[in-house]
Amino acid sequence: MATSLIHYGDPHLIPCAWIHRPTLRDDAFIALDSVVQHCLAEKSDLVVPGDIFDSPNPPSVAVDKFRSAVLKLQQAGLGVFTTQGNHDLVPKGHPKWGVICGAVDADLTRRKRVAY
Repeated sequence: MATSLIHYGDPHLIPCAWIHRPTLRDDAFIALDSVVQHCLAEKSDLVVPGDIFDSPNPPSVAVDKFRSAVLKLQQAGLGVFTTQGNHDLVPKGHPKWGVICGAVDADLTRRKRVAY
């Protein structure tokens, strides 16, 4: 684990995020690659606080891209921490997308609270 974090919020990984610009493709994947390279260069863990994907049923290419990014960072000894967003919310009892892709679930809302 690293001593610094890179925050990458709301990536909404899909091949074509801009409906009104259909020729603009894979920009979310290019951004993900850039963030991964930055994490590697800075030796920083990655935090993705929600909306990894744009849907609770993301396209397989998006899942594959994120899973590959997680593996690349983990192989470099870096951590990847995720939470669910409102766009990639899975039904209760199902594994979260970040966990499916190999990241650590950082959602603290469901953990038992400790009174001080």
